[in-house]
Amino acid sequence: MVIADAADLPFEDDSFDLIFSSNVLEHVEQLDVAFSEMKRVLAPGGIMIHSMPTGTWKVVQLLLRPVASVVKIARRLVPGLSSGDGRAQEGSHGALEGLQQKRRSVLQKLFGLVIPTIHGNSGNHVYEFFQFRPKWWKRRFDEAGLDCVRSSPLFLHSPYDLLPYRFLGVRDLLGRAGFASVDVFWLQDRNKTTR
Repeated sequence: MVIADAADLPFEDDSFDLIFSSNVLEHVEQLDVAFSEMKRVLAPGGIMIHSMPTGTWKVVQLLLRPVASVVKIARRLVPGLSSGDGRAQEGSHGALEGLQQKRRSVLQKLFGLVIPTIHGNSGNHVYEFFQFRPKWWKRRFDEAGLDCVRSSPLFLHSPYDLLPYRFLGVRDLLGRAGFASVDVFWLQDRNKTTR
């Protein structure tokens, strides 16, 4: 396993036929530099596949936060209710060396029961709503010299595990009806396409 900064990839030029990320790009601060690095390590004719949350996901995240908080509190207070222990817990999936988790004040924790934290690095929920639209991403890709050869919405993913996997059929129908919470983009470097 290699842990690397997306803006400084430790790989040779033209190393990969495929670059894939899932819900990562909205967290990258130096997006232009990261795109340059990905293009550098992408082999001629290679493809990038990136999935990102949508504006629909942002709205669902905001609307369901209070509901999720009530469910979480109920799970802690009522014996026998599902506790969601199947989810990854803080620190259970490793951490970058030297990176410390920020401690939140009691006021921040109470506020967080109603309003979720910002998902990416955009600074506020309104900007995030607009950033998570396909048009916004396609414009960024085009500016970076990447051609979007295909894009499609995926299923509706509910934050906070409120619509579990046993409802995949319903989630898929909602996604195809325009309520997808993830969009996926297939990209090629326009200077490295083989035609």
